[in-house]
Amino acid sequence: MYKNIEPIDTDIHVKYLCPNKKCLTICWLSLKETQTKNFKAICDYCDTVFRPKRIKNVEIKFVEQEKASGSKRNKTEEEAKETKSKEEDYCFLKDAKNTLVKFGFRKEEAEDMIDSAYEECKIENAATLVKISLDLLRS
Repeated sequence: MYKNIEPIDTDIHVKYLCPNKKCLTICWLSLKETQTKNFKAICDYCDTVFRPKRIKNVEIKFVEQEKASGSKRNKTEEEAKETKSKEEDYCFLKDAKNTLVKFGFRKEEAEDMIDSAYEECKIENAATLVKISLDLLRS
């Protein structure tokens, strides 16, 4: 049996949100497509033609998992730092939830709606998440 075989190539796909305000379907494009100059994409759902922002470079780093070592205290400190970092990275979720609360939704409703919208499209923009969650509520 062969062990620790490294990959020979990568295949990356990028998600784009259809620019048609009535559609907002998630469109998947390959990295090669997004690197092509003047590339045009077509939404599979509504046939809207759009030009995605060109991606010039992607860097992937392989990081080996650290072996279990160190005291329990060090792990707790690392976990606290990681949690704080995640909270800062996801402040757009908090903003989106607060916006829905200001619209009159209960806190629990707002959290459920925004979490569902984020799980569906993984967009890191509070205003867009609010719009998508309201659209999901309508359908």
